[in-house]
Amino acid sequence: MRREVLPSFFVQFECDVDASITPIARVMAFLENYGFDQTECGAWGVAIQEGVNNAILHCELDENETPHPIAIEVMVRPDYVEVLVHDHTQGFSWPISPSLPSESSEDGRGVYIIQQLVDDSDYLRGTHSNRLILRKNRTLPSELKEEEKKWRDRLKTIESQLDETDKALNSTQEELFSCYESLSAIFQFGTELGKQGDIKSFADRLLKQLIPIMGANGYLFRTCDENGSIIRTYSHSSDSLDQSPLNWNADNAKHFLESKSIVIRKDILRDTDLEKL
Repeated sequence: MRREVLPSFFVQFECDVDASITPIARVMAFLENYGFDQTECGAWGVAIQEGVNNAILHCELDENETPHPIAIEVMVRPDYVEVLVHDHTQGFSWPISPSLPSESSEDGRGVYIIQQLVDDSDYLRGTHSNRLILRKNRTLPSELKEEEKKWRDRLKTIESQLDETDKALNSTQEELFSCYESLSAIFQFGTELGKQGDIKSFADRLLKQLIPIMGANGYLFRTCDENGSIIRTYSHSSDSLDQSPLNWNADNAKHFLESKSIVIRKDILRDTDLEKL
């Protein structure tokens, strides 16, 4: 299965405010290329610039030490955009709920501005590197929302069809297993019948073994007499199933399953509880 390649952008630059201007402009151009309007791109530009400024502000180096570059990574998803700002500075403590500082304050506005422009923000401060995570939800155009709804509905239909197919396969598997068990029992007792010759005992043992295999509550085995007019009970699993002899050709017995089976000379199957017969 081919994986979908989602849009992403990566750029790195020197740890310097002037060096950050062009890379951030490239980020805005990247977002604009994927359908973001000028307002959205402008908001992202300000938020990213403030994040970069904070990284540069907290970069403390020795006299002969060269600063590590800052990197920006952008990932566009169907319902949100995530921007990561990587730096290797000393970092700072990220306030959870910053408030707008007073006019006389020289710092603190950057974090406040960032959190006003994005939906989610987090700052992971490490020993040798830090990561600023910014996320903003996307408002999809109406035509894309409609297309997304169609695909979701189609997915639900496919899932429903797969569920029905799975149920059908399970049912078929159970039926095949039951048939296999039934045939196995018949072959086993058929071999014994050839050795013993006791048909009554054979019928009782076979039908008793078929009860759990077929998921039945019991069995009633009736046969015709020599004249072919009277049906008598030959074997049964319970005394409550022992029926009196029946003249299958009589008017009051023509609706019986045995009578119909004799007339058409075919098996008649009925999925019912034998106790109700």
